[in-house]
Amino acid sequence: MQGEWREMRTFRIITVMWVLLAGGAGQLCGQEAFVPALARPDTGMAGQGQTLWLRLSNNNFLFDAEYFSPLEVGYTWIGVQLQPELVYRVTGRFLLRGGVYLLKYSGRKETSDVRPVFSAEYRFRKGVTLGMGSLYGSLNHRLPEPLYRYDRSMCDWPEEGVQLRVNTSRLKGDYWLQWRNFILPGDPFQEELVFGTSSYLRVAEQDGWRFTLPFFTMVHHQGGQIDSSPEPVHTFGNLAGGGAVKKEMEGSILRALEGEMLGFHYFDLSGEPRYDFTSGWGLQAMGGMALPHLWIRAGYWYGNRFFASLGEPLFASVSEKSFPQEYPVRSLLLYKVRYVRVFEKGISLTLYGDGYQDLRRGRFDYNVGLQLLFHTDILLLSEKRFRTAGE
Repeated sequence: MQGEWREMRTFRIITVMWVLLAGGAGQLCGQEAFVPALARPDTGMAGQGQTLWLRLSNNNFLFDAEYFSPLEVGYTWIGVQLQPELVYRVTGRFLLRGGVYLLKYSGRKETSDVRPVFSAEYRFRKGVTLGMGSLYGSLNHRLPEPLYRYDRSMCDWPEEGVQLRVNTSRLKGDYWLQWRNFILPGDPFQEELVFGTSSYLRVAEQDGWRFTLPFFTMVHHQGGQIDSSPEPVHTFGNLAGGGAVKKEMEGSILRALEGEMLGFHYFDLSGEPRYDFTSGWGLQAMGGMALPHLWIRAGYWYGNRFFASLGEPLFASVSEKSFPQEYPVRSLLLYKVRYVRVFEKGISLTLYGDGYQDLRRGRFDYNVGLQLLFHTDILLLSEKRFRTAGE
């Protein structure tokens, strides 16, 4: 009882600090601007006539997780991701993308993953685009860490399904349906899909201040009517939302201050729930600062019977590592550092480290990493050459 009182007192202190920070500070929306920028620009949409581009995306990564928690094992990712694509702009509103995704882990003889990627995109108007096929997924969804573990971008396969992206002056939205596992009649495994939303609504901006309302949804479904799997149908997920504020600084080495408060909800609507609990919640308060090339953040997480299938396991109340052992209440101090340098156009280096102090168990888990990113679009056939070839 005394331990829980200390945790709630810690949360109140962090909350007060966040409120004070929000009074003279700001935020960097979720993982936006705090992780390597993996989103690819819509180069193929610029203009009206036919064009053909070669798009190269490359991620060279090293990620070391020194975890000793009963909720997660320690591990290391080291390797290379490469995705070459041809981008064909058919009209000013419609384009096709096709290529291959390659993943090679260092120290393994074989290529770890080779997958074709293909998508069709239609722009209804400026800032509103529908895509079908391969998605702009992973970190591009800009989900908070309790809902999406950062290093999944180094091990998960490319997402496929349907995606609507909105990018206007008031709203940055991402709404997608990902088919993680497709089934045919008689397959011995279940269908698996994820419906997600990520919305950042800008409510006010004046004199360097920016106030944003972030909202997130993640719904997972495992089942299907045509498979032969004996596993029960599961439908579960998360809702999250809160407020954030950012203050841009000028004429100082301090570029920005930030503050963010998010609330999380877990629900399980399955006839046979995955765990002993069918609902739970969590609260996260984060604050930090931006310096030249450097981002520093700190915060606090309090969770009660919380779970997110794709989130960082250290935030959850249950883990496959110790299943069926549960840890209903989670209380963590969070520390995050990012150093980012852009050397040339399309080439950037990121050094980072995250710390998780478990207040209930007296443990400290951390991870460190290095990423070298490269992205470029090379024009192969211009509008003029297409017109000339068609005459």
